[in-house]
Amino acid sequence: MKRKAEGYTRLSISVVMFTLACLMPNTWSIILVSFVALYSLVSGLIRIKS
Repeated sequence: MKRKAEGYTRLSISVVMFTLACLMPNTWSIILVSFVALYSLVSGLIRIKS
């Protein structure tokens, strides 16, 4: 149960990070934040599935 809760937390964090990336003016910061958010999204989905 703890793993699923952590997975949902990671999904929530990734949504917030993608939203912040849309508001950033610098291209490199958008790429960096989107990459970290993508990692958080994938790891969250993996934790929910297992």
